[in-house]
Amino acid sequence: MYASDITDLKKTEEKLEKERDLLNKITETSPVGITVLDTEGQIVFANEEAERVLGLPEEEVTRRTFDDAKWKITDYEGDPFPKEELPFRKVMETKEPVYDVRHAIEWPSGERKLLSVNAAPIFDSTGDLDKIVATIENVTEREQNRRKLQESNLQLEAIFNDPEVFVGILDSDGTVLKANEAALAFVGASHSEIEGEKFWNTPWWEHSPELQEKLRKGIERAKTGEIVRFEATHIGKNEKEITVDFSLRPVRDEDNNIPQLIAVGKDITDRKEVEEKIRELNQFRERIIRDANIFFLSFGMRIRIGPSR
Repeated sequence: MYASDITDLKKTEEKLEKERDLLNKITETSPVGITVLDTEGQIVFANEEAERVLGLPEEEVTRRTFDDAKWKITDYEGDPFPKEELPFRKVMETKEPVYDVRHAIEWPSGERKLLSVNAAPIFDSTGDLDKIVATIENVTEREQNRRKLQESNLQLEAIFNDPEVFVGILDSDGTVLKANEAALAFVGASHSEIEGEKFWNTPWWEHSPELQEKLRKGIERAKTGEIVRFEATHIGKNEKEITVDFSLRPVRDEDNNIPQLIAVGKDITDRKEVEEKIRELNQFRERIIRDANIFFLSFGMRIRIGPSR
């Protein structure tokens, strides 16, 4: 009987050892930081990723409490963060897990890092709260990208509603998702006629196979992150031809992927006409000077006139 008890005990110990090894491997390879706190709020364990997220080696992390003044905890905007809203306090109060608690800390270097924290209670065999485990993720770059995207969307909305500019939103393969009213009005098309079509097959481009091919190649470049720009012509519903300064710009999401492209065309017909008139005047001026020189050279004279202003 005694031998049987010893065997069972060894099996239990071996099982516990395997579970500890598995737990250690999980914490060592976890893509998020893992910390363990005692019921006083003292950090008693931090894995390697937690060291990276918190900007401190484990021996420094485990010298601090959850609300140590050295963390310099604020919200994402830099304003004070209520202590009662910190994950440790909320779990201690409710004995329930909390998810995605967002606050910022300051590294010893002075860099501010934005964190997303989940926390859950660990109970002992009697059902009493024993420890709290927290996962910590550094979301600084993700949040910065989100804010940049938000700012870009606001700028896009302002551009999209500009009656003087043609704007289209495309997916990365060139399918039209949306076009603004100015662009639609110019070719006399409706949203339903345009949306879902390949951009190069729409009325703005179908008059010129050469421009259609240039556009297709431009979309291929833009979806890799390049800003594409060239001059193009569009023919309107009244057969009016205009010249546009056309550009394709990639739109990046929070993960830095490019799901969409922004197409913008600005009518530069008047400017091109002025440039053409200036070119013609310069040619005329040069011809006059040349002819005059031919005349005056016969008298041993030559005209010198500075560049036009």
